[in-house]
Amino acid sequence: MDYGNGNSPTRTAYTVLKAGGKLMKYTRHVRTLKEIDQIRFTTWIGTEASTFFAGAQSNTQYELNWDDAAGNFKVTGQMSCGNNGCNTQALPSPQTVDASFWASRGGIQGWSQQLGGEVFVNLQGVGSPLDSSLVQVAYRSQDLVYPSQLPAGLHCLRDCPTAASMAAFFAQGSLAPAPFVASTVNNFQPTLAANVVDYSSDAATALLIDGAAAPVVLNASRDALDGSQYRNGVRTGKLFVNLSDAECDVGSGTYCEWRVNSLDVYYQWETGVQPYNQFAAVKDANGQFVSFDAPLQVNFAVPQGPAYGQYAGQSIVLQYGGFGDLWGLPGICVSPTTNQEVPCDGGEVRYVPSFVIPANSTQGVVTANGTTYLVKWLDREIRFARKNLSVCDTAGLTVPSGSTLPTAADLANPSDPASPIYIGVRPTVTATPRVIQGEVKY
Repeated sequence: MDYGNGNSPTRTAYTVLKAGGKLMKYTRHVRTLKEIDQIRFTTWIGTEASTFFAGAQSNTQYELNWDDAAGNFKVTGQMSCGNNGCNTQALPSPQTVDASFWASRGGIQGWSQQLGGEVFVNLQGVGSPLDSSLVQVAYRSQDLVYPSQLPAGLHCLRDCPTAASMAAFFAQGSLAPAPFVASTVNNFQPTLAANVVDYSSDAATALLIDGAAAPVVLNASRDALDGSQYRNGVRTGKLFVNLSDAECDVGSGTYCEWRVNSLDVYYQWETGVQPYNQFAAVKDANGQFVSFDAPLQVNFAVPQGPAYGQYAGQSIVLQYGGFGDLWGLPGICVSPTTNQEVPCDGGEVRYVPSFVIPANSTQGVVTANGTTYLVKWLDREIRFARKNLSVCDTAGLTVPSGSTLPTAADLANPSDPASPIYIGVRPTVTATPRVIQGEVKY
């Protein structure tokens, strides 16, 4: 529907194409390790947990950040998953991990909301002491790949599903460890060419095709996924076009996924039963896909000051999805009773931003591709800290008595000429509204 003609909207017909999975394109951007000081991210620790820190658990996702002043990484939390989803549990005390822990695997593969998603810290051959201004940190912007943009072929080294491997994993009574080809599960080791998993694509159906000519689509039911860590979908590791780009060392004949992090572009396929795991698009009358704008990725320079905590002075990445839809600020959980910070996995809690973007033209701005945008809240709240009554007594405050609270009789109608707050005759709406929730429609 196009309301550009006011009371005479026009209709345009489109054809819908849906597929059971989607391919995402990740484009590389670079900062230094020094520039992400104190910005938190998560990473997966496998069977090498015994050398991570004392008491670390194998096959667990941990939250950490680089501490530039200390010259090492600080691990602050670990991910705990259950029937109600996953939450980050704070560790009793931060644990220190040296950068050399990741040197043998080339670096840290992680995820950070404040950097827009996938993150790779390049620690190949890192020395001691480490110069954080020379260590590259790659992060990625994401774009949905349309059928006409599908690469003809892609290679996979880690977490590589096929139609058969997913069917085997989700079959009733299955003992399969994961929905991926067995040799690729959490594979960060050098891989022989014979063990590389290859895919092709089918633009007509917008699908990824495995080596057995089967679509890489999860066909399990929602019931089969209940309680599974894959209830939110199955995702591949990094997919890339040229096999030689991932060779561990020139002439070695082996391939390492960490090498893919240096590429300008790589891909990931995901499939699942939820709409966000799948591809959906519309074609116009000429059979051409109509492209929708992805969320705009913007940079926010966090101001200095105690109100901004560990992010003060840092640059973080936010996403803007349209009017009133800006997200990506770090957050914490607080008690709805006391407003004190509490673990996110404990009872009744509220998730709130760690700080608020100030509403001014100097600090309350974000940038993208050389353009500056002003940010201002649409709604905001004030949370009060609980104080002991003795604080009020010391301040000389007394509880008032004899106060009369308002009743329904105190309400006034702004469209009633006899009302003290009369603002005029209430208009009669006879046409399509031009402005809804502050957004101009036509």
